[in-house]
Amino acid sequence: MSKFFSPSTGSFFDEAIHGAFEIEKPQTARERKAGKRPQTIPNPACKIPDDAVPISDADHARLMAEVAKGRQIIARGGKPVAVDQVRSAEERLAARRAQRDRLLAASDWTQLADTLADDPSLKANWAHYRQQLRDLDMEGAGWPIAPDDDLGGSI
Repeated sequence: MSKFFSPSTGSFFDEAIHGAFEIEKPQTARERKAGKRPQTIPNPACKIPDDAVPISDADHARLMAEVAKGRQIIARGGKPVAVDQVRSAEERLAARRAQRDRLLAASDWTQLADTLADDPSLKANWAHYRQQLRDLDMEGAGWPIAPDDDLGGSI
């Protein structure tokens, strides 16, 4: 195995990058002549923590796919597992506020003087939607629905 997971650091390591975990102990001519198999010893130049456990390439790829989905890797029983992230109330509030701000910014164009001039009701619908975003309950779960603008610019 060339990939490892360290429970103490919560990180992955690769022998190709961090050095071989073990190396062969140099043999004497007598040992080679006798056909003895080389012994392996810990590599002093290896940057992989001592508590690291080997993982397969398939497990590493599966765990990285879980991270891409927003999950986090933790050690459970010394092995890496993917779990849903637990976010604090402040983090959830900040994420909701950031999403609200993105939706407002993406709909700014609807309130420019020269846009939607031929359809005042659509412009008013967008203004109402934007006000709903500004009035959004930051601790709630729902989101206002953007008007269908039939212009390909819906959010």
